[in-house]
Amino acid sequence: MAEKRKRGRPRKTLEQVLEEIGGDLPLNWQDEMLRLFSLGYHEIEIQVKLGINWRQWSKFKEENEEFRITLKEGDKLAQAFYWDIARTNLKNSEFKMPLFQFIMFNRWGYQHAGVRLEHTGRIDHEVHHKVKEYSNLTPEELIGQINQAIEDTR
Repeated sequence: MAEKRKRGRPRKTLEQVLEEIGGDLPLNWQDEMLRLFSLGYHEIEIQVKLGINWRQWSKFKEENEEFRITLKEGDKLAQAFYWDIARTNLKNSEFKMPLFQFIMFNRWGYQHAGVRLEHTGRIDHEVHHKVKEYSNLTPEELIGQINQAIEDTR
């Protein structure tokens, strides 16, 4: 059987990308990236901390497999950081679970109760209508509506 031919241009080494864009990565860049990811940092924060401009960062991601693999590993470390915080704060009444859920949804498409939400950039008309409707209520009226909705589901 004939060997499958590779298509497209060959991936560049990190050194080739650095030479092409006239940039350089800090010494021990992988260790530092993984350390920052393990503290929950986002890749944009890491890019700034390492002093890599957006053009260089994009080029590294596009052209270099080693850089992409490091980003994937780092992303898992960042997720583990947030899961650890949630797990260790389950009984902490001061823990802000909605903030945790917001972070997980926005960074990793977190699913809740089997529902997968997608970013569309639009607010559904019905939701927008309900928000307008509820914004005219006093706090007492809103609490009454919430309590009624809870009772209706029982």
